Amino acid sequence: MLDDFGNTYRKDRKQGGGGVFFVCVKSCFPSSRLDSSDWEGQSEQIWVRLPMQRTKDLAIGSFYRPPSTLVQPFSELRDMLEKGIKDKGQIVIVGGDFKCRGIEWDTQTSTQSCDHPQICEDLITLANDTGLILTQREPTRERSILDLFFTNKLGLIKTQHTIPGISDHHMIVIDSDIKPVVSKHKPKMILRYKKADWKQAKKDTTEFTAKFMENFDNYNVQQNWTFFKEDIISTITKNIPRKVLSTRSNLAWMNQTLKSRINKKNKLYYKAKKTNM
Repeated sequence: MLDDFGNTYRKDRKQGGGGVFFVCVKSCFPSSRLDSSDWEGQSEQIWVRLPMQRTKDLAIGSFYRPPSTLVQPFSELRDMLEKGIKDKGQIVIVGGDFKCRGIEWDTQTSTQSCDHPQICEDLITLANDTGLILTQREPTRERSILDLFFTNKLGLIKTQHTIPGISDHHMIVIDSDIKPVVSKHKPKMILRYKKADWKQAKKDTTEFTAKFMENFDNYNVQQNWTFFKEDIISTITKNIPRKVLSTRSNLAWMNQTLKSRINKKNKLYYKAKKTNM
C-alpha cells in the first residue's frame, strides 16, 4: 500500500491497545518532520512540512485523541498550531480521529448526543481561534462524524468524499489544489550495449592487459587499481554509445493516468515488435 511513498513519518501510539498513525509523502516531494515533542503530552500527533512553489510551506498533521483523555489533547494541539508552527502564513492541514461525536458543525454547537460537551466546545473554540475550517461533514463511523479534516485554506480543496476503510471507520479522500516543490531527478545515462563496438573494445582491452602485466610489479595495489579502473572507464566511453533518459516530471500536463497509459502503450509496442505483428 505504501510502495508509491518514499517518505513515511510514523508514530506508534502510546496508550490503549497499540497501533500506529503516519503521514506519507512521495519521494519526489521534499519533506521533513516537524518536532512536536514539546507539545505532545497526552495527545498523539505527528507533523510534516512540505515546501511549496511560490507560496508558504505546507504543514500536514495527523492527530488522534485517545478515548481516555479529555480536554488536554486539544490544548496541546493548540500549542503546536500556535507555537510549533512558527510561520503564521503557511498552509495547515490536519486530520485524524478526534472522537468528538455530537457536534453540529453548521451551527458550531454541541448536541445532546455529545458524551462530553466540554470537549466538543473546546474543539469548536480551537478551530475558530486558529482559523481552521472543517471541510467534510460525512459520518465516518456509523452515524457519527469522528474523523475530521481541517485546513486554513478552504479554497484549495477541490473535492472530498468518504470511502470504506480497512477498519470500522471510513476513510476521508481529499483532492486539494496545492503546488509542492518537485525534486527534479538528474537525467539518467544508460549504455547502449547493442550498438557497442565489441571488436575494438576487445582490442583495447588486450593491449591494456599486456601493458598492465608488464608493469604490474612496479606499482602498489592502489596504483594498479587506479590504472585498471581508468582503462575500463576509457574503453567503455570510447566503444559503447550512451543515451540520456529524460524525465517527464517537469511536464505540467503529465499525471498518473497518462503515465499508466504510456506504460501500457510501450508494453504493447515491444510485444508487437518482438512477435513481428
